[in-house]
Amino acid sequence: MTEDDWLAAEPLQQPLQDGMAALAEIVARAHRSRVPVPALGATVSWFDASRSTRLPQNLTQAQRDAFGAHTFRRIETPDEPVHHEW
Repeated sequence: MTEDDWLAAEPLQQPLQDGMAALAEIVARAHRSRVPVPALGATVSWFDASRSTRLPQNLTQAQRDAFGAHTFRRIETPDEPVHHEW
């Protein structure tokens, strides 16, 4: 398992789904009550973005690859890590 695959670990799937649903509800209630919870809101946004198959997480991965020689995965070949000389 790589650093980027920890969200896919089977034992974490249900607890993450349940916890993020509850956290999203807390953030929604706080927003409706005009209570600022920027860190909690950012956590929900990050989790949603990390599950996205398209942008914005893909852009983040490309930037990590460009500036730190990390790899990324293409849609066409998801099992093959790629590094590009930007």
